[in-house]
Amino acid sequence: MSITNILLRMNPLLMLALFIILFSGAGILGTYLIRKYNKIGIRESHNEGIANGFAMTGGLYGLILAFVVFLVWDQFNEAQQNADMEASLSKGLYRNIKYYPADNNQEALLQKKKLTEAYMHYLENVIIEDSLLNNKGEESLEYKDYRYTKTVKSFNAFYKMLEQMHDSVTYKNQRIEGMFKQLNDLGTYRNLRSLAVESEIDFYIWVPLWLGGIIIMLFAYLMNIENKALHIAINGLIGAFIALVFYIIVLTDHPFNGRMRIDIGKNLNQIIEWERTGMMDEK
Repeated sequence: MSITNILLRMNPLLMLALFIILFSGAGILGTYLIRKYNKIGIRESHNEGIANGFAMTGGLYGLILAFVVFLVWDQFNEAQQNADMEASLSKGLYRNIKYYPADNNQEALLQKKKLTEAYMHYLENVIIEDSLLNNKGEESLEYKDYRYTKTVKSFNAFYKMLEQMHDSVTYKNQRIEGMFKQLNDLGTYRNLRSLAVESEIDFYIWVPLWLGGIIIMLFAYLMNIENKALHIAINGLIGAFIALVFYIIVLTDHPFNGRMRIDIGKNLNQIIEWERTGMMDEK
């Protein structure tokens, strides 16, 4: 499990406070130690060179952070849209199944009942899979069992059952074709959601982010500011600002984990509740 997954298990406000304490603490403590033990002999005349280096690297580092924030935010929004489409198609398909005209034909009614049961079984597996992802992480064996085996088998079973439905009445066959299109679209958005689960900022992108932050703080440490308290406060605030950006990146890097995750199970549970209460049953 990645460190971002571990952090996302925390309360978001607690995680934000932890980030600010760690980063601003590094700025404050580093400034204090540099000012106390620095033997380089930095003078006020050196400030111009240090300030130029700080401004240049700070600007470039800001661009890098902005790019990464935009990247993860865009991926989060895309994952949200895909999950919403999957949930919407799931509800639409359920309605089509429930209101498929059986015309009091016992064989058609039995076929419709089996189709509904197979669909409910698939939805229940998706809900369990989503819950396991959030509670145990994408590396857990239970989650992998549902994602790659149980949920896939239940989807295929429902697909085969729908494929076997046929009728001599043209408009009914058109209804079945419409359900097939919904099911194929549903499978597409499910696959897109599954791919979003695996997407995260690579280690090789985290490395320059950390190194850039360290370089910025080194420039800030070396600034020759006469007032010691002011120097410590400024560097503490710089550290806190970097913490805010890192917090946003971590919070949106895994859209289906954590307290602020995209919860598709909540939407699919509505369908399970409709079936349990008979809300969609024909009167």
